[in-house]
Order: sequence, then structure tokens, then C-alpha cells
Amino acid sequence: MKDCMADSIIYTYEGASNVRTVPFSDYGPKEIRLNKSNINVAFQDTASIWVSFNDCSTGRGYLFELPYTSGKSSIKTTAALNSIDKKFSVDPDLRAFTDRGNIFVVNVTNGKQAQMTFKENYADMDFNDIHKTLDSINVTKTKIYVKLLKEGKEVPIEKEVSL
Repeated sequence: MKDCMADSIIYTYEGASNVRTVPFSDYGPKEIRLNKSNINVAFQDTASIWVSFNDCSTGRGYLFELPYTSGKSSIKTTAALNSIDKKFSVDPDLRAFTDRGNIFVVNVTNGKQAQMTFKENYADMDFNDIHKTLDSINVTKTKIYVKLLKEGKEVPIEKEVSL
């Protein structure tokens, strides 16, 4: 990184026949500011790595999966809900993100996924100022809990899951 900006991501695993390099611009806008303490990486065996981070300027969460084999589709989102944010508690094996109407959770160790709906779409959710709409979350392997804010009132939603 130079001046808190990344230019590429290099990754591999022990026993791999090659080292993969991808331009950082493939996964996020150039103006993202990074801090080493705002980056989290999880390895899914020899299938892929999961990179999650928050922009230092806005706090916006990012998440992407980098597969070791080419041609595999992967997750790439600019709406991640990372534990880097102190109001978001997410189990270390899990990654969470939203589309303004749902929360999606992936277990990066076994590939299991879960989803919970907010029961309506929060179209005005600003991912650069997420706490105006999404106050907090607590995501475990057995439960997803979200506290939304609507017209100044708390809207808690909870769902049992098996991840």
C-alpha cells in the first residue's frame, strides 16, 4: 500500500502451484483508504480467500471472495457488515452483507449460507453512513439479529439459522 491505497492483491496457499495477483481496482473504487487494522482475511481451505475491510474515511464495509481457480464466480459487495465496525458483531467464521432489504450471511469455513429479510426495502440506506438506518447487528452461527432504525424508532428483527 502507498498513502493508504492498495494497488493489487497477491495471494496463495501452501502447496499451490502459483501465486495469484489481481488489481485492487477490480474489487473497489480507487479512492478507498485502507488501514492494516481495518482488514480481515479468512481462508476457505484451498477454495478461496475472503477479504473484508472498511474504508477509513467513510467506514463503508467491503467484502469479496477471491477463488484460487479461475472461472469460479465469487461474491463482491460494497455493502458488507464487518466486525471492524464496533456496532457490528459477526462471528469470525462468518461474513455478512446487505442489499437494503435482506441480510445475507456466509460461513467461510464450510460454505453454508443464510438469509434474513428486513420485511421491507430500506431504499434510503446510505452505505457511507450506515448507522442512520442499520444501528447494529449480531450474527452468530445460530442467530441473526438486526436493529434497524425507521423514522427514529428501533425495529429489531431476529432469525434462527444453522451455519
